[in-house]
Amino acid sequence: MDELKNTPQNPLLGPQIEEIAESLPTAVFVYDVEEDGGYRLVALNRFHRRISGLVDAIGKRVEAFLPPEVAANVIANYDRCIQVGDQISYQELLELPLGPRWWRTSLTPVRDTAGKIRRLIGSAVDITAQKLGEQRLQNANHALDEAIQIIAHDLKQPLRAIRYSVAFALEDHGEGMDPGLRKRVDKIDTLADQGLGLIEKLTVYGRLATEGFRRIEVDTQALVNKVLSAFAADIEAQNAQVKVESLPPLVGDKTLVERVFANLIGNALKYSDGEPDITLGYNAQTEEYWVADRGIGIAPRHHGKVFRLFRRLHKPGERGGGDGMGLALVAKIVHRHGGSVRLTSELGAGTTVFFHLPRDIE
Repeated sequence: MDELKNTPQNPLLGPQIEEIAESLPTAVFVYDVEEDGGYRLVALNRFHRRISGLVDAIGKRVEAFLPPEVAANVIANYDRCIQVGDQISYQELLELPLGPRWWRTSLTPVRDTAGKIRRLIGSAVDITAQKLGEQRLQNANHALDEAIQIIAHDLKQPLRAIRYSVAFALEDHGEGMDPGLRKRVDKIDTLADQGLGLIEKLTVYGRLATEGFRRIEVDTQALVNKVLSAFAADIEAQNAQVKVESLPPLVGDKTLVERVFANLIGNALKYSDGEPDITLGYNAQTEEYWVADRGIGIAPRHHGKVFRLFRRLHKPGERGGGDGMGLALVAKIVHRHGGSVRLTSELGAGTTVFFHLPRDIE
């Protein structure tokens, strides 16, 4: 590496290290930490020089060869490494002689025999192609989201018009309407309402691929209690028994996870004969949350289908007119978090849906 020498202050940087660094397909660089706190570049390996074009930067301070704003960001990261006193990692965008480049950088401080940090050794992976790909995907997702919103808007208008027309017809002629005709008109209103609900769910489903989300630690117990309070009227009307076992905190997007529990609890209430019996719990060994019911169950041959869009296992008019979106949304949300979802079920013996969410916080 250019001008990188073994010194008493830096006994670890010998010829063998130089040889290895020169052969790496990764950018490697070394800065001296000067007495006034500045950073002077003392070495770049061959890969770095080829990618960055910084062939004349050796021996110069950061602010001498990078644009002011870029230099300020670089210095801020170097200062942070000094303050931490240990290796740090980060992503950065650098304006370089051969053009802008995105790097995933790791920076390690090197101390002298007195324990003072004298050098910073860095390695950086060029992630420019990845970042450009992410940007193209983001642009495509935004275009998709706009298309979904336009289509949803255009579809909602005629359905709303149908519901308004039905309401006006019933208001003007409902009392003297033939019972058979009244039944058909009511059916039209119900179908239009279901269509509006389906469009809304499809919009949510589409947005899961385009909208960002934020993982935080969530009080699962409190979240489930909130969901159950929203179902209070249904639980009372069906005389349902709901048991909630100890649920540890989870990490996820709070709004989306709330929808997962709401869909699973709603399904458990809907697909139960008689008085629903529902239990929510957590398996510490598999790190899975679960919602179990003693409802009608699902035949084993259908287990692989129920998480797909529009997969109804009953006629449209049965079980509250389900639209085949509930478990598909659950799967989409869980997978969006990088998690997994599965179920166990038998006809007449109930269903248990399990899902796992990673613990990483962004």
